[in-house]
Amino acid sequence: MKSTTQSTTHEWWKDHVDEVEQRAFLNSYRSAQRIEHAVAWRRNVMLAVLALAIPVLVRLISTL
Repeated sequence: MKSTTQSTTHEWWKDHVDEVEQRAFLNSYRSAQRIEHAVAWRRNVMLAVLALAIPVLVRLISTL
C-alpha cells in the first residue's frame, strides 16, 4: 500500500521576519564573513612568505 503526501512549497515571501531578528541574523552573517575574510588573508600571507623564503633558504643551504 502506498501512502501519498501532498508536497507544499515554502512561500518565503509570506514569512513574517521580525526586524530585530533580521538585524541579528545580518550581524551574525557579516561577523562570520569578516572572520572568513581574515582567515583567507592570513593564509595568503603565509603562502607568500613561504614562496619567498623557500628559494632563499635553498640558496643559503646550497652555499654551505
